[in-house]
Amino acid sequence: MFTVVFLLHSTLAHILNLIVKDILRALKSGTVEDANNVCDIFKDGEPWSVVTPEPLAKLRISALWIHRSPQRKQKWNDVCKTNNLPDKFIEYYVSPCGIRHSGC
Repeated sequence: MFTVVFLLHSTLAHILNLIVKDILRALKSGTVEDANNVCDIFKDGEPWSVVTPEPLAKLRISALWIHRSPQRKQKWNDVCKTNNLPDKFIEYYVSPCGIRHSGC
């Protein structure tokens, strides 16, 4: 019984992952590799003008940029507290197989 339930959940998770990928592609959110490349350019001192105009791609890049530095994470928390906003931040993690999720 456990194996059947596990296989069903795994299959549904895979199908949902494919659907979400298609939606993100249609919304031009960019890829993880694109976001990492842009963050590497920023790190080297290039201007933010290289960013794509697509809103979801900008959001992905911004989340990854903040996540890459403890100082930026702290600044995020400080700005949220100053503005009485929740300081939750979705941890940006991409597993070796390329799947984005929160934590390990």
